[in-house]
Amino acid sequence: MQKAIWTFLFALGIIFFNWPFMSIFKDTMVPYLFLVWAIFIIILFSVTTQIKRDDRGG
Repeated sequence: MQKAIWTFLFALGIIFFNWPFMSIFKDTMVPYLFLVWAIFIIILFSVTTQIKRDDRGG
């Protein structure tokens, strides 16, 4: 299950930070990058803490 989550997050990062997708937001590139970057870090943090919590059994 953990491998699937990390693979999904990797694919999500590739999609959101790939040039064809980012070209949609070419007028607002800087706010898009900061917003998506912050959201991606928050998602990674929450997934990591959830995995650690599940590994400890509590």
